Amino acid sequence: MSTIMNKQTFLRRPLSDSYHHLPRVLLVTLALSVVLLVLTNRWLTEIQVAQTSEQALQRMGAFKTSLEATIERHTYLPRILASDPRIVNALTTDTAFAPGDARTVGTSRLLQAFNREAQSDEVFLMDEAGMTYWSSNYDTVNSFVGSNYAFRPYFISAMRGEQGFYFAVGATSGEPGLFLTAPVRSDAGVTLGVVVVKIDLRPLERSWANSGDPVWVTDQEGIIFLSSSPQWHYMATRALTDDHLELLANTRQYGSASVKELRRVDEWTSEHWRAFDVGEDALKMAFAGAIEQYPWTMYIHMSMADIRQQVRLKQALLLLVVFVAAGILLYSRERHRRHEAQRALQQANEVLEHRVEERTRDLKEAQLALAQNQKLAALGRMSSAIAHEINQPITALRNYTASSQLLLARNAFDVVQRNLQKMEGLTDRLSALSRQLRVFSGKRNSGSSLVSLHAPVHYALDVLQSRLEEGGIDCQLALGDDQHVQANAMMLEQILVNLLSNAIDAVKDQPEGRIDIALFRSPEGHSTLSIQDNGTGMDTEIQAKVFEPFYTTKSVGDGMGLGLAISYSLAHDMGAELTLSSAPGQGACFTLMFKSSAVSATDASEHDSSSTGHAA
Repeated sequence: MSTIMNKQTFLRRPLSDSYHHLPRVLLVTLALSVVLLVLTNRWLTEIQVAQTSEQALQRMGAFKTSLEATIERHTYLPRILASDPRIVNALTTDTAFAPGDARTVGTSRLLQAFNREAQSDEVFLMDEAGMTYWSSNYDTVNSFVGSNYAFRPYFISAMRGEQGFYFAVGATSGEPGLFLTAPVRSDAGVTLGVVVVKIDLRPLERSWANSGDPVWVTDQEGIIFLSSSPQWHYMATRALTDDHLELLANTRQYGSASVKELRRVDEWTSEHWRAFDVGEDALKMAFAGAIEQYPWTMYIHMSMADIRQQVRLKQALLLLVVFVAAGILLYSRERHRRHEAQRALQQANEVLEHRVEERTRDLKEAQLALAQNQKLAALGRMSSAIAHEINQPITALRNYTASSQLLLARNAFDVVQRNLQKMEGLTDRLSALSRQLRVFSGKRNSGSSLVSLHAPVHYALDVLQSRLEEGGIDCQLALGDDQHVQANAMMLEQILVNLLSNAIDAVKDQPEGRIDIALFRSPEGHSTLSIQDNGTGMDTEIQAKVFEPFYTTKSVGDGMGLGLAISYSLAHDMGAELTLSSAPGQGACFTLMFKSSAVSATDASEHDSSSTGHAA
């Protein structure tokens, strides 16, 4: 006990020194950390903003692609419609009537069909004065027919011979969209009017909102016209001139509402990103990327608070590094003190090791005594197994002896001679069994000789013939052609005697006991031997235990529960598989299956001729 106390004292001494210096080390570390946080906060924030900008530009590629694909799917349509003879003919003939006249409806229906096939928002046609005579929505409340859109820039561009490209809020419907236009010319090259295709980009905005990334798209003047969140629509990211504000009012590009300007924060604004104060002390960082094919700019924006959160995580990591460094210094300082105490501690360990050796010797002696007790218990179980193994040959000898005595009284010497030969075979079997018991502690030899499956079946029937006759049991054979497998003949005979004996026990109380023995080849090519009885069967609980040693459902004195366990073990040693299928009231079927093996007819016949004496 004193040695253990000394050991604990040596362990506590360096730890107490560590605690003595710990407050001072922590104070210095804390002061250093505060200085680092103050000095690096701005620098780390700038680095985080730059990293976030790079990540935003990478994610932005997918949004640009979706926008360009949506527009490019319809850019061809105005030019194709402008060249359609039916459209040209309408501008040269139908303008003699008033817009909406029943005689102009046919062209509107044609535009309606085009709009439905192209899956655009609307398609409409104007004359050279900007009056809409035909529209795909001619039959709706918000029909464009009869409206003049000569004030729209897309009409003016088309009349100059250019392809119009313009995003605006509809003057009639109030719904935003992208307007694509093309001039309609006569055969002589005279501009007769303008065909317009309107594209609805709101489904694209909804898909952006579902992605989780906040996205803006601004026009050439910096006004947000597309956004994953509607709250940012028609807000300016930079100051607008009076001339442009007047132009917006005249063209009504973004409706009648005035365009509001987001307040920029110059402190965090640079060439590649913008910072905006959106109220309630919230700061938005918007990272810009140009859309090459169009005069627009795309932004991915996020809260400055999220960026600062990332900075705080980096600062926490920096603090962790500082504290780890302080801990390493503290450890180095105390390492020398621990080294001095190590020698004394080693002496205490030697004393403890000596005591452990003494306790180990005592434990080994106790283990030896326990092993001896276990050997005695194993000897008792093995004695029961040996008695079970030799009981069957002895029973058969007893039956043959009784039968021979009766036959001698009848002068049936030929039959007595055959019984004597069988008795000689059983004595050979007992001799072989004794040899097996002498090497029982070693690995069981499963043998590798070629064995007929007919012979062991007939052997088991001969051994148990008297029990079959005594119980009046009908035993039916369906063996077919003989099959040969790699097995140990004596083990195989023992298995079949056990299985057949078990089946006899199962049907002995049945009024019409029946046992079917079949030999067949499974679809996989395996040689399979089955023994089926019409006994009472077994439930799943009994089936789970039936191959366990010393488990039996028989009455006390009728069996020790070793037959099926031994049979299962012998089958496993030979590389075979013994299985059971049963149900209450439906009997039981034991199946012994050998894996397929290529056996020539010559090999089988040679083996049969060499093993005939043993089978007899």
